[in-house]
Amino acid sequence: MSDLTQAEFDSLFVPADSAVSPDKDAIDGFREMIPVLERLQASGAMLSYNTIHICASNKEEFQAFCRALGTFKKDADDEFFRCKRSFPGQTTLSVFVARKSLCKQVLLRTETVPEHVIPAIAERVVPAFERQVYGWECEDSILADGIEVKQERAL
Repeated sequence: MSDLTQAEFDSLFVPADSAVSPDKDAIDGFREMIPVLERLQASGAMLSYNTIHICASNKEEFQAFCRALGTFKKDADDEFFRCKRSFPGQTTLSVFVARKSLCKQVLLRTETVPEHVIPAIAERVVPAFERQVYGWECEDSILADGIEVKQERAL
């Protein structure tokens, strides 16, 4: 579990105000999985590129889950904001939230896409058309409210 305490690790899955949670079964499942993974590794299996994804449903959850990671890298695309923490063995814990739940999508402009040919088995011409280009209006920083963002160190 690297530098997370057992309570910190558990808090990633079990809400602090909940005595019983369906996620408790997931934590127990991960604990049971460890000896199996160790046996697989001892048998020569390559264990790599493992990611656990945790979905937040709002800004407060996202901030709390990212804070629980300790150090992390953040990124975003048109659909999601993410905080990722890497662990040894190419293992990653990724927290994400839908961008549309935190931001308002706004039309930036409409642009003309020129006629072009799509090469394929049989070429076909795509006539020129107009498409709408959207962007996002978000608060200055989704993770600004009292969260210190630390750069993840290389492992």
